This record gives sequence, structure tokens and C-alpha cells, in this order.
Amino acid sequence: MAPKLQIDELPPPETALRILYVGDGEESALPRDWIDAVGLVGPASVENLEEAQEYLGRERVDLALVELAEALPSQINILENLLIEIPDLALILLTQDENQHFQDLVDRALVCEVVDRSSVDIESLTASIHESLHRRRTQILDKARSVMGNWDKIHLESVLATISDGILVVDIEGHIVFGNPGACKLLGVNCNRLHGHQINLPFDPRFWTEVELENGKAVDVRVDILQWDGKPAWLLAMREITRQKQVRDELIDLAAELERANKQLAELAFMDPLTGTLNRRGVESRLVKDHHLGPDAGNSLVALEIDFDDFKQVNDRLGHAVGDKTLRLIAETLQERLHPEELLARIGGDEFLVLLPRKDLAKGRLVAEKIRLAVHHLQLPLSGRSRGITVSIGISEIPPYTYSIEDILSLTGPALQRSKEEGKNRVSVQIHETPALSICSHSPSESAVDIRRLLLEDQGIRVVKQKILSLEDDRVVGFEFLSRGPAGVFENPLDFFRLAMEQGVLVAVDLRCMDACIQAAREVGGYEKYNINLFPSTIVGSPIDFLIAKFEDEGGLSRFCIEISEQQFLGDPSLLRGPIRALREAGIRVAIDDVGFGRSSMEGLIVLEPDVVKIDRKYVDGIARNADVRQCLSRLVKVVHALGADPVAEGIESLEDLQVLRDLGVEFGQGFYWGRPE
Repeated sequence: MAPKLQIDELPPPETALRILYVGDGEESALPRDWIDAVGLVGPASVENLEEAQEYLGRERVDLALVELAEALPSQINILENLLIEIPDLALILLTQDENQHFQDLVDRALVCEVVDRSSVDIESLTASIHESLHRRRTQILDKARSVMGNWDKIHLESVLATISDGILVVDIEGHIVFGNPGACKLLGVNCNRLHGHQINLPFDPRFWTEVELENGKAVDVRVDILQWDGKPAWLLAMREITRQKQVRDELIDLAAELERANKQLAELAFMDPLTGTLNRRGVESRLVKDHHLGPDAGNSLVALEIDFDDFKQVNDRLGHAVGDKTLRLIAETLQERLHPEELLARIGGDEFLVLLPRKDLAKGRLVAEKIRLAVHHLQLPLSGRSRGITVSIGISEIPPYTYSIEDILSLTGPALQRSKEEGKNRVSVQIHETPALSICSHSPSESAVDIRRLLLEDQGIRVVKQKILSLEDDRVVGFEFLSRGPAGVFENPLDFFRLAMEQGVLVAVDLRCMDACIQAAREVGGYEKYNINLFPSTIVGSPIDFLIAKFEDEGGLSRFCIEISEQQFLGDPSLLRGPIRALREAGIRVAIDDVGFGRSSMEGLIVLEPDVVKIDRKYVDGIARNADVRQCLSRLVKVVHALGADPVAEGIESLEDLQVLRDLGVEFGQGFYWGRPE
């Protein structure tokens, strides 16, 4: 709160002066009541000169009373620096040390007086304080005389009267001797009534001071020194800032309100508006943030996927309003049966997910049965009749480092499907006897069983690496790591990922492949570039903090580059802009792969601003024999350089093509010319 400026008969300004007492860590030679008896406001006290220096950096005092048992060099240095920084500070030094350094400070007018603390009494201390304050005031006024010269009173009055700001001139005793029309208007008084009244604020030329007038107006006050009628005086320049202060306070309130609103919006972004539970984004965020609750910290974690039986019939026959009411009722029932640390999320139209930290499958099944029975006993009142509600539930343990909803659902999905197939309104458990075998995966397709088994065993995913070379000197600068499926019909990555997409587990499979590639990259070591492929759906559908954490490495995130195929862009590539910006800010490089394959390459390049552009092999293979393709590639390379990205040519298989690429300014390349992936 700003201090109040009152124009009234007040005590003289000396009563507003502050004294700072500085001890030396030993018992003081001065009883505290001696200092209080001096009659000045204060005192503040600190224990040593280091604290005094910090205190004086933020607070104004008029006199410092310093006790020093002996003259240590470090204390003398602090004392000198302190008095140089605040040259108008009055200082009394109480010491028994007759060190010459102390006398030098007095001679240089840096210390007003040195007092023998062994013989000091209240009378001599009081006299020393008043004498020091008098000397300080005299020094300030002498400085003012040298600055102001000998302007006469009439000249000053004529000048000050024309100034729009409020101007008050106050003599050395604090009495008002002049006020211009601007000051009278601010104060709301007749100028003749100002003369002779006193000001209750201390005067300090070093500071601007915001004060509040008795009439409620807020003003900025600047204090300066001048000669008035041949005598030194204080000049107070006042400018009203009432409206500015109101606007500033309103802006502070608005900023606080905006911060609260932003916090609420951030929370709403993670909530399902219909049921008030977490949504998919919310549960993924909690998984990343509260990973200590799950298997990453050595604890068990069980997931329940809950699906409303025949929910479409409720919407079709009874209407969406009844359907919405039913979903809210189910959500409330589920929440009532969960502990605070257990997470509930609505992940689809009529699907819910429950995460149970620190529980095994047996306890998870017990919770699931309680939920199933509680929902089964619910009844929807409908025009005098009622309708029952049932849910099917699938349960699975969740392995470490699982933060994606898709990843979790790929594990609970088989059990949920079993509950549906065996008559609904039941609980099924996905049991994993060994890391390589799922004994409760009931699916009509053997290929689906293979995919789910793959999700449970890292041995099913193989990784090969292909060299990335500097075309200037054929130096290997890094590798691209490529995933391969289990030996047999699904070994080809195109078939492997196509099957994963058909089974709805593409993101989960892609994340498993990413883990395997990252591990392979760490085992290679010693290179500049490690490229790993990810589907756009994986980048958009996974918590970005979770993805970044996967790449954390003692060698630095900048070694890794995520490749996104231009062939896989679906819809608007700007959907990837936010996640890609976050990856790049974390230090991970981003590449657009297969550029030139489709018609949206230029849009992707401009929108996503990649660090690396990988040129599709159709622009590379046979370029030495095809002038038209060579011309197209030359233009593309210029565009890539203009975007600040590094071009990498794929599919190099001959020395002739390699030479053309060098001539066109392509810095890096890959291809069978240097060998197949291994």
C-alpha cells in the first residue's frame, strides 16, 4: 500500500528518520534502551556488516550505528564499499580498535564519527547521532548549492508556476513555502492555505515514491534539492497516477483471473464434459506424470476396459438424452467404487477405462466384479417401467513403460472381446503365463494372436540398421534403424504394419518397434545420427512427454531423428505441427521421409519445417541417365536448402548416380551401393 501524504501540523521530519544498528556477533556494549532513548524511529538491527549491506540495498536509513570489536580487512572493505554506494549515509562507528583505517574513513568524510565503545554513554551517543545527522544534511545541501547555483526566488516561482505537474517547495524543517497551481489542484486546497504547513514524508533524492493523498488521489513524487530564497530546500514534483494505478490494479486482477481461467481450461482439456471423468488425453497425462504409481517404479498396475452392453439400442430406442443420463449414472457408480488414486476415464462413446495401481490380477478381478454387480443392479426409470444395465469387462496387467491408451487397450481388448463373445455381463482376464505366451487371447484370427503375442515379447521384433553416409567423403555418420516382424509370413514390415492396422493395434506395435530401435541405437554408439521411423498416428496419439522420455540418452537427444513418411500423411499435416515443435524444442530432430512420392510433399515441408528431408528413391535411382529427373531433383534440393533442412538421398545404387548427387549439393545419402541393411 502506498504511504499517505498529509498536509497538516505534524511532528518535524526528524521523527521519520530511521536508524540501523549493526552488531559484530558479540555482546553489544550498548543496552537496547539506550538506542531507543535517542528518540528516533526504529531501530532496525542486523547482526553483521554483510547483513547490513544486503539490508541497505533494499531499505532507506538515515544513520547506521556500527559496532566492530576489531578492524578485520574484510570488514573494512565492506564498510568502504557500503559508504561509497550510499555517500549521504550518516555512520557512527563504535569500536575500541584504534586502527588507522578507521581514521582514514573519517578523514575522507566516509564516516561521520568513530566512538570508543568502552566509554560511551547515553548522552554522548545522543550527541554523536545528532551531530552525524547534521553533518549529513549539511553535506547534501552543500552539494545542492553547487548544482543549483544562485537562482533567485522570483525567477524560480515564475518557472515553477508554469509547470503542469504539481510542485511543492519545502524548507529544511519540512514547512511548505511554495505551491504551484498544479499542486493546489492535486491537493484540492487554496494555494494560500498551503504556506507554513508541514509534510509528513521523509525526503530522499534517490527515490521516486508513490503516495496517496488525503483526497484519495494517487501521485508519483520525485524529490530533489534546490536553493530557495538563498536557502537550501526540498522540491517535490507530483504527477497524478490515479487512473494509471486503477488500470494497473485492474490488469493485475485480470491477470490473476486469466491465470485461474487458463488453469481451469487446462483441467477441462483433460476431462470428459459429459461424465466429469478423465478423457483419453487426461489419463495419458496422468500416466506420464504419476508413473511412480505403476510398474515403472516396481509396482503392479492392472487395467479394466469396461464396455456398455447394447448401448446402441438405448440410444436408438430411448434417445440420446437417456443415453447420456445412463453414461453419467454408470460413471458415478464406477467412481463410487474406486479409491482416490485409482483412475477412471471415458475413452469412447460407451467405453470406460479403470487403472488400478498397486494391485495384481486377483485384486483387479475383485474390483471388476464389484463394478459389474453394482452396474447390473442399476435401473433406468422410463415412464413407469425400468430397464436394466449391464457391462462387459476385460482385465490385463500393464507392463512397464506403458503410457499410451492404444497400448493398454491392445492388452485389455482380447479379454473384453471374450466377455462379449461368451454372453456379455461378465469379467474376463488376460493372463500371461510367460512373456512369450498369452493363454487367454480368444480371437477368430491366428494372425491376431501373432500380433498380440508380439506385443508381449520383445524377441518378436527384429531391428536392422542401414548406413547414413556423408556423400562428400563416403564417411558413415549414422544409421537408420528399421523394424522387421517375426520370421515368416509377417517379416516384411509392410505386411506386418498393415496387419497391426487391421487389428487396431498399430500405435502399440509402432511404440514397441520404437523401443527396440532406440535400444539398438544405444548399443551401436559413437555416431552423430540415429534415425528411427514413427507413424504420424503414433506421434499424434501418444503423450509427447512420454515420447521424448523414450529418447533420453547420456549421449544427448540431438543424436536422434524421428522419420515421418510423406506416404503416411492423412488429412491435414498441420495436426502434426504441435507435437513436432515439442520434439524439436526437446532437441530431437525431425525428418520427412519419401519426399516426392505423393502430391502433398510441399505442404508438409512448409507446415512442419523439418530438420531433414529424405528424397524418395524415384528421384535418385538412374538419375545419371535421366536429364528430366535430374532437373526435378535439382529444384527440390534448392527448396530443401531454402527451408534450412539437410537433404538425404535414398536408394543410391550406382557410382554414376552418386556423382550426380554430389554435384547437385546433396550432403547425405543411403542405399545398397554401400550394402544392404544388416
